[in-house]
Amino acid sequence: MPTIVNQGYKFRFGSSDVKESLHILMLHGCNVAQISIMLISAFATSQG
Repeated sequence: MPTIVNQGYKFRFGSSDVKESLHILMLHGCNVAQISIMLISAFATSQG
């Protein structure tokens, strides 16, 4: 999984399961956030 490290934050891009959508994992210490790429694209194409 490609990883970018910036100011102590790690960003990992990919999908570990066929049933799971493409996502970004953001890690900092023991904290983890998962953001779906589909969610980001929905905001990018919003007309409202």
